[in-house]
Amino acid sequence: MFVLFVAGTLLALTAWFTLAPELAVILALGGAGILTVLAVRFRAVRAAVLNLAAGLSLGLVVGIFWMAQHPALPAALVGKPIELQGTVVSLPEAISTASDRIYYRFIFKIDAVGNDVTVPQALLHQRVQLNWRNPPQLEPGQHWHLLVRLYPVHGMLNPGGFDYEAWALTQGWRMRGTVAGGKLLGQTWHWQRLRQAFSERVANAWQSSPYAGFYDALTFGERSRLTPAQWQVLQQTGTTHLMAISGLHIGLAAALGAGLFALLWRFIVPVQRLARPQWAALGAVVFAAVYLWLSGAALPAQRAFLMVGVAVGLVWLRRPFLTFNALALAALLIVLWQPASVLSASFWLSFTAVAVIVLTLQNPWVKARPGWQQFLIVQLALLLALWPLTAFFFNQAAGWRGLINLIAVPLVSFFYLPMLLLGAMLGLIAPQTLQAVSPWLDPLWAPFWQLLEGVTQQPAGIALPPPRPWMLVLFMVVLVAWALKRYRVAAGVAALFTALWLSLPLWLSRPHTGQLWVTVLDVGQGQAVVLETRHHVLVYDLGPRWERLDTGASVVVPFLHDRGHFRVDRLIASHDDVDHAGGLAALRRAFPQARVYSGQPERFEGALACKAGEAWQWDGVDFRFLWPPQDFHNRQDNAHSCVLQVSVGQTRLLLTGDLPTSQERALIRRHGEQLRSVWMLAGHHGSAHSNSAQLLDTVRLRQVAVSAGYRNFYHFPSSAAKVRWLQRDIAVHCTGCEGALQYHVDASGVQLVRRERWARRTIFRHYCNRSLP
Repeated sequence: MFVLFVAGTLLALTAWFTLAPELAVILALGGAGILTVLAVRFRAVRAAVLNLAAGLSLGLVVGIFWMAQHPALPAALVGKPIELQGTVVSLPEAISTASDRIYYRFIFKIDAVGNDVTVPQALLHQRVQLNWRNPPQLEPGQHWHLLVRLYPVHGMLNPGGFDYEAWALTQGWRMRGTVAGGKLLGQTWHWQRLRQAFSERVANAWQSSPYAGFYDALTFGERSRLTPAQWQVLQQTGTTHLMAISGLHIGLAAALGAGLFALLWRFIVPVQRLARPQWAALGAVVFAAVYLWLSGAALPAQRAFLMVGVAVGLVWLRRPFLTFNALALAALLIVLWQPASVLSASFWLSFTAVAVIVLTLQNPWVKARPGWQQFLIVQLALLLALWPLTAFFFNQAAGWRGLINLIAVPLVSFFYLPMLLLGAMLGLIAPQTLQAVSPWLDPLWAPFWQLLEGVTQQPAGIALPPPRPWMLVLFMVVLVAWALKRYRVAAGVAALFTALWLSLPLWLSRPHTGQLWVTVLDVGQGQAVVLETRHHVLVYDLGPRWERLDTGASVVVPFLHDRGHFRVDRLIASHDDVDHAGGLAALRRAFPQARVYSGQPERFEGALACKAGEAWQWDGVDFRFLWPPQDFHNRQDNAHSCVLQVSVGQTRLLLTGDLPTSQERALIRRHGEQLRSVWMLAGHHGSAHSNSAQLLDTVRLRQVAVSAGYRNFYHFPSSAAKVRWLQRDIAVHCTGCEGALQYHVDASGVQLVRRERWARRTIFRHYCNRSLP
């Protein structure tokens, strides 16, 4: 029933339809009543039907009620000045920009709304993520009266990409905003302030270390000091999960506390009035609580602490510890408390990891092994079980490099993490002692990090795309059969799952000869387009790279891996602007064999020039560069944009980068009627200084795709461009409101086959009121 309850909650949060809470209760109770009647009528299936009724109905009701208590921002309030009163409930995070401006990001709990604004009652007491440029001193527990502009959470949405909106929901907020000013009303004590003071004192002991980012991440859950190069190594080795404090870390802290308290029990006579397991359980909950506090009590850590609490409660009550009953109870409590947990990767990874450890150690063959062999077998079982889940949830291509987790997980779990935890607690008691021993951290961490870096220098070898969601159903069947001791069934389904995953690249859909698939990726205010033929892949523009986000690494590469592409033929950076070429370095690392072309080849090492007139053919699809001409010179980067025309029979597509109007006129003079195309990638993201009427009249478009960010600073696509398209009856689609756009092209024309935001519609997804931002 607990499993069905979780499934019902997941269904409620991911359904594309919305139900009023009252209607949800009526339907749930009605469905439960019908199933109960069936159970009474057909006694043989009574227990199963009642469990189904109770679990799914309760899960649906809980999920729908939770969503009703966390409403979306009303459209009438988007971007409007609103006065809020509330409390700072997180540590402010300093964010620096390329212009050397600094703003602070923090979570604000709303207590009241001013200036006579009518808002849904449920909007009160919600949390919102706010950005404030150059604010006064911000601290947790402060009460402020703020003037803000609120916006819905709206993230980039791509196949194989990170779902920011789902993640924000699991963190408990559905709105973000900017602060124009505010007045401090008062301040109360907040546990985060004590943590901030302590973490700063401890972090000062290793602040000069090149590995300080790792120490901060493992001890305090603060990953802001990890450098992009360090993140790259973690991503390439599949070890990013080690830097996110979750069930593994809290569980290890609990185990460390239980072990130390069990040892102390032998020497402290007064505590021997308690049974040793109860005293050890107390140590587990104390250490887990301290680590929860140190790490900032992020929701994954809170869920893990609740799991520890369930286990400790059973020990103290001296109830038989039936592992799967305890897991089911923990899952029930977690989902009742935080229903959005079912959307979190850490929820599934934590419960799967615990289940795998228990199932492995309960196996008779494993029980007969020596202790050190049991340890190695558990590590191997965890690697094999979590590998596909990690690949799925984090959109990572699975390759042999992931095997380094066999070494990394035990080292971090049983050596580095206890060392840092004990060091932090030492800093709490004797800060001077921590200062004295901290120089020993780097010599201990350096060999491990050198090992990871060495792995990234080796060829990636054969890699697999992430498993598909329906394949994970087979994976869960393996765990259930294993738990029921149906080892042959488990082995058979595991073999089927493995065979399907290994063969996934062979039966992923591909264009036929004489067919082209075009995907305009949603990379915010930038551009990246993937063109696929039967046997070749070209990427036109490579996504932007900003201060804290490289969309080449976070969007383009995961999409290509999700499509099963581990080799790319050509990378084209239309010109040197960061919103078009920022992701080049990440794509070069992922596809070192790809040839790089650009309208400004001198700006990129080893790049070749886009030469007007150069043409080639792949699988019955013709490609031709139209711009820039040889020996072309202009002070504007945009004027050098590489223009590409693609032809499938008489169906032509035109990609013009950021080509300005003056160069559009020159392009028309050079090519005239040859520019005629049925589909075009909007020039300069739909700016008024591209997409000229003369070009549109020459090309005679039927469809245009705009790559522009939602509510972007430049207000692209511009009103002038939208009027020109509307006057010519051109169908317009924009990534900012519709997510990634996927087109199929053949000799008969261009067909829009998928709009990612609509293909993945759920009740928590934000949708524009119109098709263009």
